[in-house]
Amino acid sequence: VYTWGASTNPGGAGVDFSTCYYMAVSAHDKHFTLGTSTANGEPVRWTLQFNTGEGEFTIQDDIGNEFEIVSRNNLLRLKNPDGTYIKIEQQTIEMSANESIELKVGKSSYKLTPDTIATNTTNVTSKSTTLNLEASTTILTSPTVTIKASSVNIVG
Repeated sequence: VYTWGASTNPGGAGVDFSTCYYMAVSAHDKHFTLGTSTANGEPVRWTLQFNTGEGEFTIQDDIGNEFEIVSRNNLLRLKNPDGTYIKIEQQTIEMSANESIELKVGKSSYKLTPDTIATNTTNVTSKSTTLNLEASTTILTSPTVTIKASSVNIVG
């Protein structure tokens, strides 16, 4: 373990990790860790760790932001203290946000909010064996509507 005092008081850091920058290396515990402090007015404290025994890498601050790689599970995770996260695990992507998730490609966008899915684009194509639309109100606004089907049933 190596420590570098980060206190504004020279010689006052000691071995307290909260008042120093440090590097801890242990081949027995299988980790390499770097850390900072907030003893000299830094806005956050950072910890970066390679956990070679578990095949994990993390970087985090002391307010709840975190990035993690778990190599043995093909997992990447990014999260913040608001509970917003992105998780990529093997062939699956999972995202969560309380306010919105927005995807943009060129001039097209797709935005999810707690009560709305908004798509802004030139063309929308949906291919499906069955398309079920259930809504208390459906509004279709268009100068032209074309329906191509072998049969159409309208039930009122």
